[in-house]
Amino acid sequence: MNFEPYLEKAKNLNDAASYEILQSLQKEGLPTRKSEEWKYFSPSFLEKFENFELKNTTEWKKSESHLRAHISVNEKTYSGVQIAKTLTSQGRESKSSGFIRRFVSGLSFGTVSFVMDSETTDLDLNFSAEKAFQVLGAIEIQVPEKQKVRVHIKADEYFEELVSSVFFKLERGAELEVYAVEVNPTDGKSIQSLRVDLSEESEFRYVSVLAGASSKRNNLEVNLNGSQARCSLFALSISGKNEKLDNHFFINHNAPSCESRIVYKALVSGQAQVVYDGKVYVEKNAQKTDSDQIARGLILSDGAELDAKPSLEVFADDVSATHGAAIGQVDRDEVFYLMSRGLSEEEASKLLAFAFINEVISQIIDKELRENTKESIEKKFGKWIQEVAHVF
Repeated sequence: MNFEPYLEKAKNLNDAASYEILQSLQKEGLPTRKSEEWKYFSPSFLEKFENFELKNTTEWKKSESHLRAHISVNEKTYSGVQIAKTLTSQGRESKSSGFIRRFVSGLSFGTVSFVMDSETTDLDLNFSAEKAFQVLGAIEIQVPEKQKVRVHIKADEYFEELVSSVFFKLERGAELEVYAVEVNPTDGKSIQSLRVDLSEESEFRYVSVLAGASSKRNNLEVNLNGSQARCSLFALSISGKNEKLDNHFFINHNAPSCESRIVYKALVSGQAQVVYDGKVYVEKNAQKTDSDQIARGLILSDGAELDAKPSLEVFADDVSATHGAAIGQVDRDEVFYLMSRGLSEEEASKLLAFAFINEVISQIIDKELRENTKESIEKKFGKWIQEVAHVF
């Protein structure tokens, strides 16, 4: 990819920070599938951003009833937040997350940074475009001490290519709850990165439900930088046809007495390919760490593929940490049992599949969002059951 037009623009704007980022991108080039972190997902579509026009391509929509300060993006102002200086991140950063962050902030000439005000408890971050083309978005959010915030991250159905980078920095005792729910999303390609840094006694809770993404790379990186920080990650992927979904979760225990939990589940049919790569890293000084990671998947057709690779690196002595993966098909004995109780084969298979995925969906605290998610998945999943029930 040729970054020269962006370098020229950064020079004309006297934007030294963007110029430095763009220079590094020009030198490195785009990552390829030869890299382990990009083995299953090609970022080659990023070449299309070579002629990207920044004007009017990113829009942040507000939650009408809750946001009160200001955020400015592409010369547009919306209620909700207060502009602040760029936030400083701490802890480890994977190569792929680092690349996504630099690519977005470099090509969009900066990052929107702000601090949540004391009255803001709900925030919608909606990546959208007026027409079907490319969308770039880079944003940083600081959650003040003991503040509780709930965030919904969304993307509309119009884009062809989307790349976004979102960073949350939690101060002491802050609580952040993030929902990323997309059912029947666009056919476009996307790469989205979410990074969260936690201070002492802060808590991060993440629930992701993704069903029907055509081609998506999803990076989530958490740094537990203060003692007694906690994070819980619940993610569900439902893929069919020729869809591709590549999930990479990283949790870095950088302080003592922290807790982390990952529950990942996938339902894969058709010729779809789903990847889960989860890494938990425990630093030498992160004593009294408590970490649990589990990945489970159901394969619903012969052509479907699920690659799960949970891993754990521990350099501390006093640690309680587990990780594991289990992949298979719906138990045929369970199907026969339910059929003996009067259910059809399709009904039995559907019931077992929904029982499997409910562990994640039930983590959605918002009742309306939870019920809408269930209804949307049932409509989409019912069609798949007719196609794949014979496999059971």
